[in-house]
Amino acid sequence: MTRTELVDRIAYSNRLPRPVAEEAVRVMLQAVEDALVAGGGAEFRGFGSFRVQRYAAYTGRNPRTGEDVEVPAQRRALFRPGRRLKEALALSLED
Repeated sequence: MTRTELVDRIAYSNRLPRPVAEEAVRVMLQAVEDALVAGGGAEFRGFGSFRVQRYAAYTGRNPRTGEDVEVPAQRRALFRPGRRLKEALALSLED
């Protein structure tokens, strides 16, 4: 599902004008982004949670040349599915 498809689905299911649904999606995604950038997380009960994982810098190896490569420290967003989503995915395997 794309952002546009999500906006269309919210607009249709709630009988909202598309610009209103678009603004709601924009605000929600911006709130999640702001929480992650601040080092926090975002939790949606039953669906899942987003959090930031910090990775220390390390020395890697270029597989093509064999040379050492310095990989800088990073912060990455991780998603952990909630129980209801896990159960829904497990049920979809039974079909």
